[in-house]
Amino acid sequence: MQIGMIDAMRYVAALDPPLPEVNDELSRLLHEVLALADAGDQTLMGRGNNARQSAREIMRLRIACIRLLSASLPLTDYYSRQPTTRRKLTAVYFKSLYSTSPEVKEAAHDGLKVLLAHQSRLPKELLQTGLRPILMNLADPKRPSVACLEGLARLLVLLTIYFKVEIGHKLLDHYRVVADPQLLSTVAMTPVRAMEPIDKLVSLTNIFHLLPPTANMFLEPLTNAIVQTEAQMHYSAESPFSKPLAKFLERYPIDAADFLMRNLHLPRHVRTYRSIFQADLAPALAREIATRTPYLVDYCLRSGNAALLSPALQIFDDLSEFDINWFLDYPLVIDALLDVWRQVLPPPR
Repeated sequence: MQIGMIDAMRYVAALDPPLPEVNDELSRLLHEVLALADAGDQTLMGRGNNARQSAREIMRLRIACIRLLSASLPLTDYYSRQPTTRRKLTAVYFKSLYSTSPEVKEAAHDGLKVLLAHQSRLPKELLQTGLRPILMNLADPKRPSVACLEGLARLLVLLTIYFKVEIGHKLLDHYRVVADPQLLSTVAMTPVRAMEPIDKLVSLTNIFHLLPPTANMFLEPLTNAIVQTEAQMHYSAESPFSKPLAKFLERYPIDAADFLMRNLHLPRHVRTYRSIFQADLAPALAREIATRTPYLVDYCLRSGNAALLSPALQIFDDLSEFDINWFLDYPLVIDALLDVWRQVLPPPR
């Protein structure tokens, strides 16, 4: 079956109103497409006249099949009268989420999203079958691949209610195993840092903002781990961890601001936060930090602790860049800065 024909069927099935008639011929076609989407690569390579079909062509065929199946869901009334077919289709979506191809994962994610919109809860046995590969991989810190972790992230987007927040403990354990100090030191010396350990750590970090609401319990240990990783990798500006960490901090701006206030004396922590601010990745967090301006003035500028002057001035610099009205909203900053200036000036002769 040619990819072009499948794409054409997807197009006419997605029209409003859809062009194909719902009949036995369409049903047979969709069942054949479902079998193709479920088939292994070796099976697909053996089909047709071209036995040397490339991996790229197989991927395109798989994507086309998944998209046609998703587009035809309204036509088939979401297989409400064919529970066996619906279970098989759901299983194909789950399996495709673990693909190494981003396009296949995207197509499966979109299809599963449409299906779940009309079936709020999945059968327990189907859910267990679909989640078993990722849960088995999480049992061993050495097993999860980047593709596996990205599949978990997509599942969390769709199936948060089925996951317990405690999965975050397992993710943190994996992070600590992968973030071996000796390994990171070696990676830091390579010309290209986009190596598998870093990609895996970034993928692990990118899952935390998708966990259930009580995941703020992981804010401190995860941030500490990333600060340590960035230090070992000698990052001094925005890093691959800035964006995924920002997503997590942005979800809990009050908790994230409290954590920064407790760690102003630690330059590495301040640098990690500043990298996020300067990349404009967490506006809600920046606004929350801005509300702490009076505290920063009293604690850092008026406390007499010289070690806190630098982090306060750096954060004030970021806040003034984030909001041009920040100085107008907090005139006490100018007064405090003038006091500091007078203190450091040499006495007149």
